[in-house]
Amino acid sequence: MFTQLLRVLLLFSLLGGSAAQDIKVRLLDCRTGSAYTDKMVRLGFFHPQGTPEIPDLKAQTAADGTAVFHFSEKLPSQFIVLPGTGKDLYPCSTLLPIDLREVISKGIISRCSKTVQGCRCKFGKAVAEVHSDPGELVIFVRPITRGERVRWSIWND
Repeated sequence: MFTQLLRVLLLFSLLGGSAAQDIKVRLLDCRTGSAYTDKMVRLGFFHPQGTPEIPDLKAQTAADGTAVFHFSEKLPSQFIVLPGTGKDLYPCSTLLPIDLREVISKGIISRCSKTVQGCRCKFGKAVAEVHSDPGELVIFVRPITRGERVRWSIWND
């Protein structure tokens, strides 16, 4: 009887590892640590050449700054986060691919780096107190400045 119970528990644990997962993306201001509500968050996926393109996942942040995404087994294990519409928020988190397994197992707080991507964000003291839970990805952003908006509009024309 006891060995049968162990077998059933082992089977469920093996099946549970391959099941679909939900992750929570929390969008916070890099200066104050406060949540951004009602902002678009997009997750983008890479696909090998010659394979069908995987559509981005999109969600709006709730009152606590979180957006929940459902990952099926068929989605790649790496993704990038694109906060805002591209015209309202500047990403203060890494622009490198993020590993889904790491987010699920321990959570990630993502910060950009001046040396790696030329980060133009000043992080406030409140940001040091931010933590993430397993299944949660914390993304820092700031509003786009007027000067950036002007430069980008000239550059894109």
